Amino acid sequence: MRTLVALLVLVLAWPTSAAARRRHADQVTPGKAAMKRQPDTDPSRGGTRRGGIELTLASLTAVLTAVLIGRGTWELVRAARLRKRCADAIHSDPFLSEFDPECDVRRPGLGGRISGGLSLGFAVPIGIASGFLFAYGLKINRHYRKLAAERGLAVTPWLGRSGGGVGVRLRF
Repeated sequence: MRTLVALLVLVLAWPTSAAARRRHADQVTPGKAAMKRQPDTDPSRGGTRRGGIELTLASLTAVLTAVLIGRGTWELVRAARLRKRCADAIHSDPFLSEFDPECDVRRPGLGGRISGGLSLGFAVPIGIASGFLFAYGLKINRHYRKLAAERGLAVTPWLGRSGGGVGVRLRF
């Protein structure tokens, strides 16, 4: 009986040839020429975008970069001063350094050095992103100004709290 059950389990668990050789359906993909990225010929999308969002984000990320650089530098200077102060205190009178809680740790100023390093480390990619945003925003704005100069008539809708309207500018 055990042999029969073992053979039955073996036969049911044995993979069939159809299941083992399952083929995937053929897929049609575009050629290599179609996969190449086409350059953005109209970044202002027909004069509807001025690049204000990109320039605003670039300004905010530039300010964040400056804050991170300032904070990181401040933390590193503060850590160096603390380390020097604790070293001077230990050399002058080891008993007095035990009363300073900042000098009581094993490596004084380590937290400030780590914090300063992280701030400076995060400032680098954020600064690079800010540069890319500035470049793209200026590209959009240049294209927008070029299109606006070519047009003689400009119609711009506006909307406010008390109403809306249409502004018309005519260049000649």
